[in-house]
Amino acid sequence: MLNAAFEALVHQRLVGLSRKFNIQTSIFDKCLCLSIESHLSKTFRRDKLSMGEANPFLDEQWLLCNKRFLADSLFWRRQTAAVG
Repeated sequence: MLNAAFEALVHQRLVGLSRKFNIQTSIFDKCLCLSIESHLSKTFRRDKLSMGEANPFLDEQWLLCNKRFLADSLFWRRQTAAVG
């Protein structure tokens, strides 16, 4: 499940999900996504990445992400849309 929040609320939601529901959540921020993109671009061709064959959003069950980051990045918006 992807939970997109404003930047100021990402850590607050992380703590809330952990405390109230005991849900372990991963934060996908710009730094992590750029690192993943760099690694994947060395491993896979860019067209495979855009088709979702190497989608890091499929590896985690609970994700938190900054809304602004998704709005600014067409590549990562497509990756999240490919998950369904």
